[in-house]
Amino acid sequence: MTHTVVFDIGGVLVPEGTRMRRLEDFVEQRTGSLNREPFAQAYWAGRNRYDLGCLDERFWLPVFAAAGIDTSPGDRIRELVAATAAQDADANTTITAEPRALLDDLAAAGIRLAILSNAPRRMAQAARQRDWCQPMATAVFSSEVGVMKPADVIYSIVDADLKVNEEQRRRVHFFDDRQVNVDAAHAHGWSAHLWTGADDARRVLIEAGMPLENTTGR
Repeated sequence: MTHTVVFDIGGVLVPEGTRMRRLEDFVEQRTGSLNREPFAQAYWAGRNRYDLGCLDERFWLPVFAAAGIDTSPGDRIRELVAATAAQDADANTTITAEPRALLDDLAAAGIRLAILSNAPRRMAQAARQRDWCQPMATAVFSSEVGVMKPADVIYSIVDADLKVNEEQRRRVHFFDDRQVNVDAAHAHGWSAHLWTGADDARRVLIEAGMPLENTTGR
């Protein structure tokens, strides 16, 4: 079996950076005012439900309400939900140059690639439309399978998609920004690594025997 490299998206291919601040700016520009701290708190408090597939309205309306936004039914709030969900999905699937270079080099070397992400349906849809996602042998999203990392079953879903048996799991290299997910993947049998940047990941993969020595990442 050839090597396979599986990536998370948020915090790995897409760094957190100023994403939340930019999302808050987006909402404030459309509403005129925003209580930012309650907005962010409500966003993260409800994110697991969103990642498990709840509808946009069920996620965003409580977030808006917590931030002091009028959520009375009507076209205005429906349009705000749709626009904010689209903005959030776009920001969460816009990868940076260094991870993109790593993906390109792995694909050019013939390494099989995959995505495993806790992500809402809107983000899954946006990711699949990105050109960087086209080389992926599979892309597994929590909202589409009804289970999240670090549950062992979600790693088994990736195995099934890739036709990886138990003896072959150590040749699956997985990068995630959360230690709990790395630990679960390791317990599942994968070679799992905490993401600390594209350069570090490149070194790990070269040490694992992947032909990336002559690539620069630029």
